[in-house]
Amino acid sequence: MSAKLEFYDIIKARLLDKVPAIKTLRLFNSQFDNEEVEDAFEYPAVFIQFLNLNWIAKPQGLQEADAVIRLHVGFHSLKTEEREIFKLIEDIHKALQNLSTAQLFGDMNRVNE
Repeated sequence: MSAKLEFYDIIKARLLDKVPAIKTLRLFNSQFDNEEVEDAFEYPAVFIQFLNLNWIAKPQGLQEADAVIRLHVGFHSLKTEEREIFKLIEDIHKALQNLSTAQLFGDMNRVNE
């Protein structure tokens, strides 16, 4: 299995388990810019985007990467859900902060918002 796919599966499972308010969780594909041609999705929605995976070759055929992911969080209406946005973003942060696996990746940390 691909390391990126396994990383995605772990993040997705963690968010679905720890943040039940999320109604849609998928890989990012510019869904908000292409709503008229995308499959329908429910809000709040979170889309996972992988950025800047810089791989470094290690001994014995292993690889290491510093990975940056971006989470695109969408709500149906900012007018009626403005307070819920802050709570959901904080819940996502708590679910992922320091998430790690012994085999695949070290602690995750938020670097910007």
